[in-house]
Amino acid sequence: MAEIVTETQLSEWKEKYPSVYEFIIGDKKAYFRTPSLKEMDAASEQKTNMKYNQTLAKTCLLGGDKEVIEDERYFMSLIPKLDKLVKEFDVEVKKL
Repeated sequence: MAEIVTETQLSEWKEKYPSVYEFIIGDKKAYFRTPSLKEMDAASEQKTNMKYNQTLAKTCLLGGDKEVIEDERYFMSLIPKLDKLVKEFDVEVKKL
């Protein structure tokens, strides 16, 4: 069963974390935050990309339906979107 996330909870998360994201996967909804550099370092120490993604998702999940990281059907759909947690800005590079 999904955890009910209130507007008050969302506001508290937005005050506490630099960025909060709502992910909708099928009929499930979950809320994630951006990871810190320390958390990114810990996730990158995992031996496989799958373990990296699992660590990142578990670390950054704030609330909502935890099934999105526990049920592989949802998690497989979530994986390609996890980079949104890390990439907050588009970067433009110009050769001078």
